[in-house]
Amino acid sequence: MEDLRSFRAGDTFEHSVFGKGRIVKILETDPQPKWFVDFENEGKKAITVTEDKIVGKIKSASEGFNYEDLKDAIREVLNEELPVSEVELGDRWTGGKMVFYPNQDDLQPKEVPIEAFFHKIVMIRDRIRVMEQKINSNGKLTDEEKVEFQQYITRIYGTLTTFNVLFKSRDDWFTGQKG
Repeated sequence: MEDLRSFRAGDTFEHSVFGKGRIVKILETDPQPKWFVDFENEGKKAITVTEDKIVGKIKSASEGFNYEDLKDAIREVLNEELPVSEVELGDRWTGGKMVFYPNQDDLQPKEVPIEAFFHKIVMIRDRIRVMEQKINSNGKLTDEEKVEFQQYITRIYGTLTTFNVLFKSRDDWFTGQKG
């Protein structure tokens, strides 16, 4: 295993749980550094780095730039410029799973990692925020139409408050009309 201190922003590596990812930023914290990583299948995550989870470096950022690197860089810039948030799953849910049991005995239950489900919830929230911004900046809608759409969005947030239990920070919670 390569020394973890040799990893730099831009390096791609294999993680035993989240798969292939590219380091976006490294925070040197004690006792282990914290990496902000964009994983291919899991999206952006902040992870505390431990040697037992890092399988190995795939490519160093200093090895050159190819077409795939360019596509990844463009995706990264778009993600940074769009209002996509770094939201953490509550610690008690990390590594957990959701199990859906069908109403028919001859069908198998469906297991879903909570991290994957949580990622989808965060994506919904971020897309609603983008829609909200587009509505508010739309020059063709009247103020009354904007208010009407805003009320629908507020109700959507209210409906999604059920999922607040998954969020680590209250600042990331959905809030409806009462919030």
